[in-house]
Order: sequence, then structure tokens, then C-alpha cells
Amino acid sequence: MSVLSWMNAQEFHPGEIWKDTQGNPINAHGGGILFQNNTYYWYGEHKDKTNDARVGVTCYSSRDLYNWKYEGVVLAVSNDLGSEIVSGCIIERPKVIYNKKIKNTSCGFTWNLKTRDIKRQKPRLP
Repeated sequence: MSVLSWMNAQEFHPGEIWKDTQGNPINAHGGGILFQNNTYYWYGEHKDKTNDARVGVTCYSSRDLYNWKYEGVVLAVSNDLGSEIVSGCIIERPKVIYNKKIKNTSCGFTWNLKTRDIKRQKPRLP
């Protein structure tokens, strides 16, 4: 399918891979959508071929919630061993919000550090 046909897409077919305006599969798992300046921004986990979220957070933009333009990795894992989001950690469920008062966006997410295991614990009940 050509790029032009994806740019003018009008239908969605459940079970098929959803592609961006360049014809590449959308890679924004577990994320959320922010509406700002008449544009929707979809932020999500970028998963690699092993299905791990070890690349960072990607962003796509759209004016119609169907045709999504890839904007790139907006929060990448780092090769700096001193970084808390060093390559090998897993970033999941990113959410981006806009604070009108300070005119800034913030991203919250869960992540598993590369250097230690996250152990499952039973919740304590009152």
C-alpha cells in the first residue's frame, strides 16, 4: 500500500496492524493521548522485536485520530550507566499531561530498573 493511501485512510479493520502515515506499524503501546493546539498526540511504549519496552517513549500526532504521523522517540533510554533510565530498563504505560499554569508538559510512567529486580509483594490490608 502506498504512503498516499495511508495518508488518506478512512477505515480501520480490527485485527490488522494499524500503520502510520509512512506505512510503518504504530509502535505506541500502553500510552495515552493528549489534545493540544488542534492536534492529538499519542505517547506510548516503543517495544522492540522481543516485545520489551526497552527503547523509550514514542510520539505520534494526528488531526483526525486515525492518520498518525510518527514524531519520534521523545524519551529515550540512555547509554549513560549513571542514568536511571539506562538501556536495559523497561519503561511502561507513559502518560503525558499539559499544565496550563506553567505552560509545560510532564510525562509519568512506570519502569523497571535494569540494576535490580522488582519483586511482587502482597498488599497489606488495614
